[in-house]
Amino acid sequence: MTGFAELRDQINQTTDPQERELLKQQFEMMHQAADEESKKFEDLIRGDWSDWNE
Repeated sequence: MTGFAELRDQINQTTDPQERELLKQQFEMMHQAADEESKKFEDLIRGDWSDWNE
């Protein structure tokens, strides 16, 4: 998972509350995107090819 560890470290090191909140939001968006990508492959494994047939 490229960038997750670096972003987490950056969140932990920053002292600016505003910057920390923005970084946390970015981190959450990265997790959501990774979850969506993972779900596509899980669907494929189960035999649901609907996303891949488009």
